[in-house]
Amino acid sequence: MGKVIEFVFQKVYLALLVSGIFFLLTVCGGLVGGFAPAGATVMSLVAAHGYDYRSYTWSEAWTLFRSNLKRSNLVFYSLFLLEMGLVYGLYLVVQLPPSILMVMVIFVQVLLALFVLLAYPIYLKLQVYFEMSYLISLKLSFIGLFISIMALIKLLIGTALLVWLGYHFPAVGFFLLVGAWHFYASDILEPIYQGLQDKIR
Repeated sequence: MGKVIEFVFQKVYLALLVSGIFFLLTVCGGLVGGFAPAGATVMSLVAAHGYDYRSYTWSEAWTLFRSNLKRSNLVFYSLFLLEMGLVYGLYLVVQLPPSILMVMVIFVQVLLALFVLLAYPIYLKLQVYFEMSYLISLKLSFIGLFISIMALIKLLIGTALLVWLGYHFPAVGFFLLVGAWHFYASDILEPIYQGLQDKIR
């Protein structure tokens, strides 16, 4: 029983630690400019140190944050603007009179918006392992969508569950679930990284 309690405590502490690093880095970047590089930094730390909470240091996080600042913001806001364009286009389409054509257009736009949404966590996973330019980052992120459909389904289900928990338990969501999501996404998206790695070879 003692080992189980210790195991749970370590996982909770690690999620809190990673969430704290994420929020501090986001604030350091001025919120708007800090969100994306904070996510990239945390994903890199998770890949490097896994569940060894003693290995996480602020100095390493700050170094990674500074190196991720420009590229991660470019990728994030490119995908964000594309997503907003698709969502706004969807809003306009649903105002039109219903028809078979409109249903098809709505379906395609919802699918494209979902693809763009999923491309960002794939980028977070891949930027840990590959030195990528801006355009290559976008290309590999979208190619990764077709490597493992099951991984993407698991990511969506897990993310939806964490959002639900965050909605019903806001304090837990703020302090714990951000870190938990990065660990979950890193593990779940491993098949996509491995698939791309095999193709590159």
